[in-house]
Formats: sequence, structure tokens, C-alpha cells
Amino acid sequence: MIWEQVTAQIGFHAQKLNVPIEPIQLTDDSRPASDYDGLQVLFKVNTDEPVILNESSLQVGYPLIEDNLKSITKTLEDHLPALANSYHQRQRDQLKKLVLSGVEQRKTSLTTSIQEAEYTLDGLNRQIFELSRNRNLDKHILTLLEKPIIPLNKKILDEYAQVKKLVPGLYQSIKFDDRHIRAKTHQVNINVDGEEFNIGILLIELDLSRGQAKIYNLTNTVNGYPHPHVNDNSEICLGNVSAGLTRLLGEFEIYGALELLHKFIHEYNES
Repeated sequence: MIWEQVTAQIGFHAQKLNVPIEPIQLTDDSRPASDYDGLQVLFKVNTDEPVILNESSLQVGYPLIEDNLKSITKTLEDHLPALANSYHQRQRDQLKKLVLSGVEQRKTSLTTSIQEAEYTLDGLNRQIFELSRNRNLDKHILTLLEKPIIPLNKKILDEYAQVKKLVPGLYQSIKFDDRHIRAKTHQVNINVDGEEFNIGILLIELDLSRGQAKIYNLTNTVNGYPHPHVNDNSEICLGNVSAGLTRLLGEFEIYGALELLHKFIHEYNES
């Protein structure tokens, strides 16, 4: 009967103090669970120390008999509020630590996320710009091909009359086959900061059906690269002249394309 009264009082204090409180009767050999997430009120007869306080527990040494009910009640009233205050302070401190740590980690992750998003957006904006520019250029070229200003046969004759002038001044030879124009250069040297570098004899290949150009090194490939601005697949890193070459090839301006590429292969740009 007294145990029910004591547990009822402990339940009242738990409700009032907003803290979980577990009442436990201990024997000489038993120990309370150490992983309880609240306060514990331990009842174990101890006539020498009727009250023992720990960080999360109150040990009551009064025997559980009716004569001790008032003493037990007073002990609970005297000590549980202070234990509850300490409990809540620990909880607040832990919550503060958790929130502050979470805020810092969240700030770091958000900063990283924003930087990654901005980097992605920059890349997408560049892609959109390139796509828009290429689309407009393609439209322009298609219009010229569908409705040429100069009749095509006349343009071909005029173009050849210009192209043949490139030999032997700028190129050793220029040949035509079913798909390609192949222009063989003289020895190419590049001057960088007063020092001259031997690049070699190059073959420039124009694919008119695709509007593409490639460069091959016939005599002095270095580590698989035909030229400082040409990758190992013979694709040209044109930089600022890319749009100009695309337009020239698209409009079948062969003379202009070969002249531009001749100038390009004799220059070196570190960027």
C-alpha cells in the first residue's frame, strides 16, 4: 500500500517538474539501470544515510513503512525540484551545444551548396550562351546555303581562284578529295619570349560536310600532340577564333579558313 502511495507522489512530481522519474526498490545485490533518460528515486534501507544525492538520482534510506511516509514525502519535496533543475540545465546545455553545432555545420553545408550551385549555374549560363551563339550561326549559315547571294557554281570558281594563290606561298600543297581539303604547310616555327620552337610540317584537314577542321603533324609530334593548341585527337583549341572559323567553314569560305588557320598555327597563346 505504501509503495503505491510513494509512486503516486513521484508521478505527481514528474508531472509538475516535467521530467521523467523512475521509482526503484533496490535490494542489497541489485543496481539501478545506468542508461535511464531521466531521474531515479532509489529506495534502499540505509539507517546511516537516509538521503544520498547523485547527479541523476535520489536514494532514500527510510524503510517503506507507513510510519516513514511523511519523511519520505518531505524528502521528495526537498530534493526532487533541485534534481529536476539540474536535469533541465543539462538538457538545455546539451540542446544549446546541439543547436550551435548544427547551425555551424548547416552554415558550412549551405555555403558549399551555394558555391556549387553558382558554379553549376555559371557552367549552364556558358552552355546556354554557346548553344544560343551556335544556333544563331547555324541559322545564318543555313540561310546562306538555301538562298546564296552568289550562285554556287560561280562561288566555287571564285573560291578556287583564291585558294590556288595560297600555294606555294603559305602552303606547300592543297589537295581535294570527296570529303576533305588537305593543306600541307611549310616548316612551322613559333617564337615564344624570343625563343624559337620547331613545330614541324603540319597537315590541315577541312571537312566541309561537317564544318570541322583538324591538324596533324607530319614530322615532329611531341608527346602525341601535333601543336601546342591541338590535342592528341588532332582537334584544335581555337579559343577566340572558334566562331570565325565555324562561320567561314559553314559558308564554304575555304580561302578565308586556310588563311586564318595558317596565322593560328604560327602563334602561341598561353591562355
